[in-house]
Amino acid sequence: MIPGLDPKDTSRPPLARLNSGGLPVFAGQVHKVWRGQVQVPGCTEPSVPVALKWMSGQVKLSIELACAVAGSELHVPIPHGVVVLAERDQLPGLPSTARPLGNSADFLCFGSLHQWPDDSATRLMDDEAAEEYIWHQLCKQPVAVNGAVWDELAANPDRHIRNFIFDGKDYWFIDHEAALEPIAKIMKQWAVQAARQGVIDFRAKRNVIALQLQQRRPKDHGMEQHSNALVRAQRRLELVADRIREWRTGNFHVDALWPLVEVTVRGIALRLPALPLMVNERLQTPEKKLLWNSSSSQG
Repeated sequence: MIPGLDPKDTSRPPLARLNSGGLPVFAGQVHKVWRGQVQVPGCTEPSVPVALKWMSGQVKLSIELACAVAGSELHVPIPHGVVVLAERDQLPGLPSTARPLGNSADFLCFGSLHQWPDDSATRLMDDEAAEEYIWHQLCKQPVAVNGAVWDELAANPDRHIRNFIFDGKDYWFIDHEAALEPIAKIMKQWAVQAARQGVIDFRAKRNVIALQLQQRRPKDHGMEQHSNALVRAQRRLELVADRIREWRTGNFHVDALWPLVEVTVRGIALRLPALPLMVNERLQTPEKKLLWNSSSSQG
């Protein structure tokens, strides 16, 4: 929870400012990540820690935030997200090609309110036995079904042991900028029926958790049942998108992000009625057997 901002409250935009220097995190990720302290502008309460990620362009950031918002509504364990304003000298290692917002000194980043594990937790990630153990532990838990069905809904092909984390109590799914590939292409064509249909029809090349579950729990994975249950949430997501449409901060450049978030949430809602069919198709489609190391299947 950020003082002055309730991430569960979708009636106002989740915007905060970095008020510390970012500490770089090196965990094999594609994009630059830092740990830092953020605060809502104008709030006098103490800052809170976040994991901070910079991505080129606003589309990936909007997809990350939309997945965090929609995931929360669907009870998927995705950390709450916040858009963070930061200056270059707070982000060591920020690419020289990064450009600030308009004529300001601010860069837009995505902040996750759940801390990543300590960097030392990544040291065994290239060890096949360790990776097998991690998948085995995840697939024993009910949350694996939740993650598999969510990745099908979000058309997320990029799931591996570096983008789900275990905090000692719960599993959390992170990193969704590769999800919903067609959304990024039709942001400005959302009013076109053919474009929206393309979002419904799209299938990710792979669903890694689904494949792991199918191999490890072929008789009791429960993916069909869970997908059927989620269909009823479509109207809830549409209402969330309606609230996002009203988000305003008074900052023109920041406010340009919210319509992209709205469209992405609507895209997820639009896919919900077809989710049982998507899951059924995924389970019926033979895939190459996945070995211990899933990194070879990342595209």
